[in-house]
Amino acid sequence: KHFDFHDKYSLELLGEAFNLLNHVNPTSVNSLAYKTGGTAAAPLLNFNSTFGQVTNANSNFAYSSRQVQLGARFTF
Repeated sequence: KHFDFHDKYSLELLGEAFNLLNHVNPTSVNSLAYKTGGTAAAPLLNFNSTFGQVTNANSNFAYSSRQVQLGARFTF
């Protein structure tokens, strides 16, 4: 929000929020859908039961819980 005072003064209010709803942020998902095996004469293609499962979530500071940042800028 920007406020002007007289001709040469102004105040700007700033606000930012990260992960406001505090949801889990998946950072790694198992993307291997099928496993192969067998021989050249009798090949096998098996579905990977862990396909699509989250293997790592909220692994570092960048994905931590709610963060709110407020600021103000006064210009003269």
